[in-house]
Amino acid sequence: MNDNTYFFDSYALIEIVRGNPGYQEYVHASCLTTKMNLLEVVYAFLREEKIEAALTIVKEFQNKVIEPDAFTMIEIAAWKLQEKPKTFSFIDCLGYVLAKKMGIPFLTGDEEFKDKENVVFVR
Repeated sequence: MNDNTYFFDSYALIEIVRGNPGYQEYVHASCLTTKMNLLEVVYAFLREEKIEAALTIVKEFQNKVIEPDAFTMIEIAAWKLQEKPKTFSFIDCLGYVLAKKMGIPFLTGDEEFKDKENVVFVR
């Protein structure tokens, strides 16, 4: 995988669209995400009645989607169990495990990931 490719977590996607200066250096980076992350981001923008932002995210990232195979889903569930009592969502676990398997950094601002391996933490 490209050394400049990142997995964009939902948090990162939202902050990039909102123009958070902390994410400026990642705006043009090569990235991957999942349909579930896009769903989470679209929901966040629709909840705020920001329909244009929701459309923008889908248009810009629809071709950067990866999905796990059935065996990776077992790894995702196992990682979630291993990380108890933290409250990672399945979408968080999905992205983190996929990024780690692909050898690309997991870009997020989610506090629960702050000290995890393979994470680029940006606020």
